[in-house]
Amino acid sequence: MIYIKLIIDFFIVGLLSFGGSYASIPLIKDVASNYELISEDMLMNFIAISESTPGPIAVNLASFIGTNVGGILGAILVTLAEILPAFLIILIFTIFFKNKLENEKMSYGLSIIRPCVVGIITSVGLFMLFTVMTSSENRGHSNIVILVLIIAAIYIYQKMAKKKLSAIKIIILGAIFGIAINYLL
Repeated sequence: MIYIKLIIDFFIVGLLSFGGSYASIPLIKDVASNYELISEDMLMNFIAISESTPGPIAVNLASFIGTNVGGILGAILVTLAEILPAFLIILIFTIFFKNKLENEKMSYGLSIIRPCVVGIITSVGLFMLFTVMTSSENRGHSNIVILVLIIAAIYIYQKMAKKKLSAIKIIILGAIFGIAINYLL
């Protein structure tokens, strides 16, 4: 019974995930709250791991939740349920709407969705920031210190090198600062 519920829930998440993986996090959060095995702290850890592992965040997150709730079979079923709607939508679009995408009305309709996706992603970011700041592990202050150090490093690098710091270097800096701060505290 748990497998059927997982398949249905994550099929719906996959179906309603307009805007990519970050936009689907609120939907996955709602699904995860239905299962008592997954706490909010565990969900935050799953999100962090999903961001740092290769592949789409929503698929990784669904796989972690499926594994936690239903084992290996749960992970396989949830992952397939998550990606099946996107596969079907892309298949239908390529078959029936290939020539329609250049249509002015279709472009206008898709342009309306973009600001909504930005709002959803912003709300996810604010939710994660609030959760980290009010975490029961009381690491909110160290996260602020890490954020300030990263921003300072970006600013100093741009002033000295006269170019922007790459995203990979920012991630590496964040990891180094995180390890150092958490080791010291």
